[in-house]
Amino acid sequence: MMDQSGATPHGAIWRFLADDDARLDSLLLRAGSCHSVEELAAYDQFRRALLHHIAMEEKVLLPAAERARGAPLCVKR
Repeated sequence: MMDQSGATPHGAIWRFLADDDARLDSLLLRAGSCHSVEELAAYDQFRRALLHHIAMEEKVLLPAAERARGAPLCVKR
């Protein structure tokens, strides 16, 4: 299904974030219960990647959604 701009619902932004979600899942599994040095390092990597992922959603996904919608999104806090 395409919208008026020709974009599919599973475009480049969706693919990027979906791939990053899978990467985050893998990092979290590697972190385990954080008992070893390797698990603690994996958790630190997961934490940093998660913060980056959230920032990308705020800087890329939300502005793209607003452009596609033609109006600001209503964000509940």
